[in-house]
Amino acid sequence: MKNMSRRTFLKSAALTAASMSILNAGISSAEQSPSFLPEFWDYEADVVIVGYGISGAMAAREAIAQGVSCLVLEKCSEDLAGGSGCASAGAVFGNNPEAMYRESRGYISMDTLMKIDAEGNRIYNWLTANGLDLSGAGVSVYRSTRAAADHCGTNVLYSTPGKRLVFNPETHEVFGVVAEQNGRELFIKANKGVLLCTGCFLSNQELMHRFIVPKEVKLASLTSPACTGDGLLMGLSVGAALKNMNWQCLENYGQGSVAIKKASDEVGTGLLHSPTGEGRGARIYVNTSGKRFMDEDFMFLHYKGNNPAFQYSGEFFNYQGFANLPMYLIFDSKLFNGGCIGPHNANLGWANAKGIYNWSADNQAELEKGWIVKADTLEELVDMLAKQSGNAPIDVEALKDTITAYNGYCEKGVDPEFGRAATQHYLVPSSLEPINQPPYYACELTPAAIYTIGGLHWGENGSTLDWEGHAIAGLYHAGDVGQFCEVSPVGLRDNMAVGSYSCRTICAQPSRQIPGKAASVICAPTSAQRAAADITAFDTLPEDSSVDADIKNAIANASGSYKAGTYSATVQGRNAPISISVDFSDTAMTDIRIDAQAETTGIGDAAMETMIQNMLIAQSGDVDTIAGATVSSKAFKEAVLSCIQQAAL
Repeated sequence: MKNMSRRTFLKSAALTAASMSILNAGISSAEQSPSFLPEFWDYEADVVIVGYGISGAMAAREAIAQGVSCLVLEKCSEDLAGGSGCASAGAVFGNNPEAMYRESRGYISMDTLMKIDAEGNRIYNWLTANGLDLSGAGVSVYRSTRAAADHCGTNVLYSTPGKRLVFNPETHEVFGVVAEQNGRELFIKANKGVLLCTGCFLSNQELMHRFIVPKEVKLASLTSPACTGDGLLMGLSVGAALKNMNWQCLENYGQGSVAIKKASDEVGTGLLHSPTGEGRGARIYVNTSGKRFMDEDFMFLHYKGNNPAFQYSGEFFNYQGFANLPMYLIFDSKLFNGGCIGPHNANLGWANAKGIYNWSADNQAELEKGWIVKADTLEELVDMLAKQSGNAPIDVEALKDTITAYNGYCEKGVDPEFGRAATQHYLVPSSLEPINQPPYYACELTPAAIYTIGGLHWGENGSTLDWEGHAIAGLYHAGDVGQFCEVSPVGLRDNMAVGSYSCRTICAQPSRQIPGKAASVICAPTSAQRAAADITAFDTLPEDSSVDADIKNAIANASGSYKAGTYSATVQGRNAPISISVDFSDTAMTDIRIDAQAETTGIGDAAMETMIQNMLIAQSGDVDTIAGATVSSKAFKEAVLSCIQQAAL
């Protein structure tokens, strides 16, 4: 079979005339197929899934577990598949039905959300029990998820995007998908239904301008270039309703959720401004007026309304554009020499996750490319920046005044304008450091985002709903093509769960008798494949799971030297003090308990639970912090290290 994954094998058989059936009782076998159906189909399966991200992978696994034939159409090549899940920080945390109910604004019942929550638990436990790592960045989470689906025998056509739906123009019932492969159209029949898992529309500038931001704003897309709203447009073609289109996830990546504009434009995907190392506080953001307009360390959590980059300038009948766009990063040699300003080995954003571009550790390569400008004086810097960006020059006198005022705030340790360093932010500690060591550096910034969550209207059972709230027969969706949340997304775990839950609904539907011969018919999964894909026994982790076994083995083989007993410590966390207790034998750290904490539900608390396992296995408090919960992780780590120090002989 041409153009199939090397891991994929499709058993194909031509259908005989005797095996053909009828669309409905009103059409006899002697009559022609309705005009909206092709005479011949290239493939036939019970369930057709469009998109092989984390939602699509777990949907395919569920089809296999239910014993239903399934074919996945993936727009990208095998190497570039993955969508926004690959580009994200990859935190796999437990949500809760109450939070999801609030985010759905009552559109989805608590009963359904409890089922999705339980499904997320089963999937997480199943993946973990099978030795798959869900603790890394999004790209590693996706690899684990896809590997699990591949292992179950998923049939995937890579480099085969779904282009449009095959449907009845009167009833809008969906019968299949028209895909494209090597410039040729493929017709794929879906006997039970089509599941759209095509991801968001962040990489489609036209859709972004229609729904999210005005045309003057070009958000840097940090996600896959393939996330162009294909499923959204297919759903609209059959009358699907839209929901939550005015929200945009300005995710908490990069300080201020901004990308380096010239670099992003040339690479073709967003490159985050994510300063690391010494001197990372010696920087400010300014507008063309040369003035600061925000706390440069602020992390935007999903909501675009509080982003000062979108602040209008002018008054009614006197619109003047955006007050803070263009926006610029100004910094000095402390930051340039002390650490990089872009994503270096970060796996945050598509460029890093897929190996498209890795920012140099010393910024030299980017300076040579002209992505950063350098000058000995601010006057020269402003002139060079205007030539590089093509924008009007920054008001240099105002910029000097801004830097003088900012340096004064650094000396006092207080930022009275924007409160920088008054709070600890999500990924890195906030700080105030003066800009006073020439040469000076600058680059233009642009707002950045990681995914959209608005899209098709999701119904109780995974159906795609029309504008009257009715399910469109044969059409379902899952993931970022249309979440049921309004602002905060459900995250990776529950996107997996929604894919699985929605596919189970499709599998329960009766097979429709759709006319037309198919050249290749996808076979039902074998009993071994069904068993490999089954998650029903994983409501809780098995007692003999590899994690428990690793912890027991680490304790048994530990050779430390401690004063046996229980020791406690309290450290300030992100939201409140974190209090813990640690038990020690003479040779090992045997247990770590969280006695009190008020960290973010599903993020900070989940990170600490993961670190407990890692610390007991390593028999050390010196383990990696968890991406997306850095402040909570560092505080927890500090508390455990304090207990270890107390117990040490």
